[in-house]
Amino acid sequence: MRHNSKTWLGVFLALFFAVAMVVLQTPGTASALEDGPDDAADTPDWDPTVDNGIATFTNLNPGDKVTMYQIGRTKLDTSNRLYTRWVDPDDKDQETPEGSTIYGCEVQTWIDAASNEDTSVLEELSNVISGKANDFLGKLPNFSSTGVVADGVLTVENLPAGLYYTVIDNSDNATYVYQNLITAVIPQPDNKGHWHQPKGGSGPKRTQMDKAINQFVSDKAAGPFDQNVVDTVGRDQTAYFQTTAMIPRYVGTDKDLNSRTLSFTIQYPNDTKETPGKIEIQDNSFAIKSNGEDVKDLLKIQDNKEANPGVITISPDEGKMAEFLKKAQGKPIAITYQGMVGEKVAPGTKMVVPISQTFSKNSYGIDPEKDIMTIDSTGTGKDKKPIQAEINEYGLKVKKVSVKDPSALLEGAVFDLYRAKSDGTKEDNPVTTVTTTTEHGYSATIPALGLGTYYLVETKTPAGFIAPTDDTKVTLTTEGMDNSVLTQTIANTPNNTPDQKILPTTGGPGTIALTVIGVGLMVAALVWIVRSRRHE
Repeated sequence: MRHNSKTWLGVFLALFFAVAMVVLQTPGTASALEDGPDDAADTPDWDPTVDNGIATFTNLNPGDKVTMYQIGRTKLDTSNRLYTRWVDPDDKDQETPEGSTIYGCEVQTWIDAASNEDTSVLEELSNVISGKANDFLGKLPNFSSTGVVADGVLTVENLPAGLYYTVIDNSDNATYVYQNLITAVIPQPDNKGHWHQPKGGSGPKRTQMDKAINQFVSDKAAGPFDQNVVDTVGRDQTAYFQTTAMIPRYVGTDKDLNSRTLSFTIQYPNDTKETPGKIEIQDNSFAIKSNGEDVKDLLKIQDNKEANPGVITISPDEGKMAEFLKKAQGKPIAITYQGMVGEKVAPGTKMVVPISQTFSKNSYGIDPEKDIMTIDSTGTGKDKKPIQAEINEYGLKVKKVSVKDPSALLEGAVFDLYRAKSDGTKEDNPVTTVTTTTEHGYSATIPALGLGTYYLVETKTPAGFIAPTDDTKVTLTTEGMDNSVLTQTIANTPNNTPDQKILPTTGGPGTIALTVIGVGLMVAALVWIVRSRRHE
């Protein structure tokens, strides 16, 4: 029995020492990094040496491409904490020392603004950093999206953890202007102090620029332009133009804003062999408003008739781009002006006054030439409004004939021509006065009229005829014209027609009444005479 007891004791001691040796050889678990999450098998650890980050961008358009330039590199220190340093543009595999401001500020300044969600400070810093990063683009590691936008979403994969200057571009459609964007792709922590795949992205802000500028032309100075739009005005008349466009939104310091490009160019025809007649734009007629606020004092209007005739340029005055953008960025702008149509314009002539807008697509871009976008008034606006200011002249020919014989043309009729108001009544003052003469085939032609409604008022009638009691309403459309001239025939009644007498001669109610009264008086007189004789 003793032998058996000693044997069991030896076995127990051997097992004890074996277990002790295993425990002594197992690493400690003091670091939180080594405490894996419950779902560690499904969520692998982040390996700082593996570029497996992903950035997801929303609010994009079909055809958009995202390019990310790494300006900051994120790593782990010995205490399992993240830290970020600027990428050294002179050696992209190295980081700058802590506190470096090579991109316009310390990296921690941007991180603090992002952590505090201080939007205004973050946007301003993003513009500063983007401006500096733009100087180093050829030296920085860059990563581009390889897929296509689906439901407004696009991703960039295989990214090292860190900060990126992000550029969004579209070779097919550059009418969206995106703000400068700094994107953080940062490892994601769990509640066990364990770091996982770096992720980042955003829904970048943008300004929608129309594919074309909306431009209106009117023959009226007063009232909303979109209610008085015409596509023709008369020769030697004033045409009123209004251009509406969007101003891109750029947020940044005054220095950043002053570096933007923004201008409008108006081209109007002069006297040439190709363009008979002209439009003389009146420089002092310009009114420029942003959401109803006058901003003309911040802009310069240049019309160098000698060096560049027929071209007017509008842009922020020197040193005032920042002030202008702070008032107008992200808002529509309305430019109103007027011009006189030349006397040489013949009926049927079409003349166009195109206007274009040039602007920076992004605050900073890869290629300065590609970074500038121009749109004009010859495309198709999203709201389908008239965007091309056409001046197309038409004429009105007035013929005077007799009711009795329509083939008998009359001379000597004088007409005043009035435009119709929006309420259908005629304007107070006539457009012109014309007389039918034999020289013009017993007719009168009024050239250079715009399409629309007019009233002919006959102020003098040919001898032997009665003037019409009503004005003649005429509507000029492109239909029913002969060489852009509409013929209006007006018939007059000869003044010897019986049914045109002022008073009736026979059979009328007035004659019958007088006859009845006369007969009654005669009967009464006869009765009185008879009675008088009987009394005698």
